[in-house]
Amino acid sequence: MRDARDLEFVSRGPVGLERLREALEPGVRLAASPEHAVTHQWLDTFDRRLRRAGLSLELATEADPGQPTLLLEDRGALSAWSAPARPGDRAAGRRAWRLEELVGAGPMLRRLAPAVGIRALLPVAEVSTRTLEVRVLDAQDKTTVRLVVEERVGPVAPDELPRVRVVVGPLTGYRRHSDRLVARLRRLAELEPFSGGWPALLPSLAKTPAEVPAGPRLTPGLESAQVVRQILARLLAAAVANAPGVVADWDTEFLHDLRVSVRRARSALKLLGDCLDSREASPLAADLKWMGDLTTPTRDLDVHLLAVSAGGEWHLDPLLAAPLVPYLQARRAAARRQLVRGLRSARWNRAQRRWEEIARPRPPAGGGPGAVPIGELAGTRIALAYRRARRAGIHIEDDSPPEMLHTLRKRCKELRYLLEFFAPLLEGPPFLGLLSQLRALQDCLGEFQDTQVQAATLRELAAEMLADPTAGAEAVMGLGTVDQTLAERRRRARAEFASRFHDFARPRTRRAVAALQPGGRPAPMPT
Repeated sequence: MRDARDLEFVSRGPVGLERLREALEPGVRLAASPEHAVTHQWLDTFDRRLRRAGLSLELATEADPGQPTLLLEDRGALSAWSAPARPGDRAAGRRAWRLEELVGAGPMLRRLAPAVGIRALLPVAEVSTRTLEVRVLDAQDKTTVRLVVEERVGPVAPDELPRVRVVVGPLTGYRRHSDRLVARLRRLAELEPFSGGWPALLPSLAKTPAEVPAGPRLTPGLESAQVVRQILARLLAAAVANAPGVVADWDTEFLHDLRVSVRRARSALKLLGDCLDSREASPLAADLKWMGDLTTPTRDLDVHLLAVSAGGEWHLDPLLAAPLVPYLQARRAAARRQLVRGLRSARWNRAQRRWEEIARPRPPAGGGPGAVPIGELAGTRIALAYRRARRAGIHIEDDSPPEMLHTLRKRCKELRYLLEFFAPLLEGPPFLGLLSQLRALQDCLGEFQDTQVQAATLRELAAEMLADPTAGAEAVMGLGTVDQTLAERRRRARAEFASRFHDFARPRTRRAVAALQPGGRPAPMPT
């Protein structure tokens, strides 16, 4: 670990060794290593998990063949680590790494792993520099301070980035020397004090690829049709941004997030589609259903593979998981081929163009629900969605069939999406109270449904593997162990349901829903 509290300066013009000598003399002796070219790549997950955790991970590669270096800075803890990147495929143009491919065991991996999770690391910014390392010497030729002078080269954002970055690296026991050096550098007109390094200067590190202009700020007076189009535009942007990662198979979360965007868009059309022209909304609804169906098989197998992995939710013994994993991987490979063909098909392109068209801003609706101010529509639609959910669950008993809980889960998802769509309008205790009760109920229903679906899938897999002489009895035994675990989890979720639904349906929650509504008669819900 090294000290991250280095002192930095930047300059719009060149600052070479001779200029530094001129500024620091008399009484300062400098020794410089040969100048060398370095490519700096900053890595993060697609959804910028490292940035959100206050971390910056740099892969520095010198022009001469050698071992690339990883530099991790933890801005919150004011600490940093430096380590060689792991050997492996680091060919030019590499677009993604799994964490363990790049980072060896040690403190850097332990710090990164909780933030990265199952996501891939992608290059999100790059700067090429000519780098000069300078040592400040005392009378006994001992190094008291280290300077690194990086001059940016190449065409990257020439108007936005400074040309030179100077880093002062204090050494233990020589803080007074570095303080005097910094005082002299501050008098150099070309240099401006700065902190944060290149990452603080790079616009591409400041937002996720899926971020798009949100349009006008959501206010109660906005026309409902305009807001619905904004919602669809943001969901489309997320789907488009995730599609390349699905095709490249960088990590499983790209497909998950693509599916979430499609599912939310389907719900937006179902719950708010009457604000738009039905001649556009109906064909798009059919397209979105096809998109969702196309992505389901691969996603289901992703979930199974994650569950059987080390530390996965099935907690499967490694000896039993070993023969099961290649069987699932082979099925996933076949499903993924179908998925990629679909994503590259003319039908997918037509569906995306239809989605783009319906999300395009339009003149005022002129009448109907689309012309109603969103402040009036949001609360009434949320209230009606709540009533639907409450009505779906009120007659569920201990012996009710699972299909009734599944229907309630769908109604709860619709309510949750409406709350997310209109959250900027609904901040306050009633909104937060309803959201809290809904989340608790959804967690219970999700556990019940997921374990039921997984158990059914396991039974299908077991039947297939028994008929497949290459599968092996050990794999089938592993499935039997998992089925018992899932049955116990499903039993606990079912036992918990009554209390969760009671809290969701109680008068206090109904009053919170009523507080979200404007006065007057609720607007009709589309069928």
